[in-house]
Amino acid sequence: MTAVTNGQFDFLTTREGGSRFTTKRQACGGCARCPLMQRKPRIHLVLGGGGAKASAHIGVMRVLEEAGFGIDSIAAASAGALAGLFRCAGYSPEEIVDVMRREMKPRGWRRWLPGGQLFKFLHLLRRGGLQQLIRRHIAEKNLEDLKIPLSVSATDIETGELVILDRGPVETAILATMSLPGAGRPVLRDGRWLVDGSVLCDLPLVKRNPARRSLTIGVQLAATDPGRGSGSGSPSPEKWSSWKVLSQSMCWQLNRMSQESIAQMDVVIRPDTDAYGMADFRNLDFMVAAGEKAAFANMPTLEGIVGSRRPDCARRQKETPATRGETA
Repeated sequence: MTAVTNGQFDFLTTREGGSRFTTKRQACGGCARCPLMQRKPRIHLVLGGGGAKASAHIGVMRVLEEAGFGIDSIAAASAGALAGLFRCAGYSPEEIVDVMRREMKPRGWRRWLPGGQLFKFLHLLRRGGLQQLIRRHIAEKNLEDLKIPLSVSATDIETGELVILDRGPVETAILATMSLPGAGRPVLRDGRWLVDGSVLCDLPLVKRNPARRSLTIGVQLAATDPGRGSGSGSPSPEKWSSWKVLSQSMCWQLNRMSQESIAQMDVVIRPDTDAYGMADFRNLDFMVAAGEKAAFANMPTLEGIVGSRRPDCARRQKETPATRGETA
């Protein structure tokens, strides 16, 4: 087991590749019992797409919640919506990982085939696999019935409009936001033909009640430099498979079209999943660990934002009972 620390947080990694995140509680100026100092703000999570890479979202959620940040609501696009759905339905991060291991990894002889992972990915999108997955594990039928509010984005393929779905059937909402053009089929909902939400915006922002002062945290899975994982020099045309071209093109698209949303977020967490493909379900555990590592790296930034929004407890501690109007 190895440990990494930055003075306030410990990130423990076991030999098996799992990890555990712990927080060192620190008091300031003797106000350890002050509820304003102990309570952390709730967060609004915005989860981007990325196919199998969305496994990293599970690791991010695990670290944030273990650090004391409660999830107030989730907005998501594409595969990020599936991870968000399970959390909003009440599954713990550990339970989500368990479901994904059983449901997503290729089984039997297919796991040994070069295209076994892609076969599983297409089965989810085109052969009813995703629909069956939702029916087996999600009891809630409508988005408004979920324990945590969930909004997902989709694209109207006829008008080119971004559509936010926050009410109505869970099944069609997830099928629509994950309908990858060319791989999935458009979904008819409310008279509109909808496809993948990431086509127009990978990190969808939704209108929320301004009275709920939650932090907005985005989790972006598209590579910040999509060409970085292709190695040195220019690969020969033979190395650019159709699937790799599609994956690389989507990375560029998602990066360019998410800049406006990113500018309105408090923090954007970027797990390093560049080494994995959109259908790489066999490396699910490594991608979960990548999400944990990225969330841990952003903890000092989050704590700084939280500290700047807290009242000046140090000043209040210096006040005498008389100046506060109290009796000694």
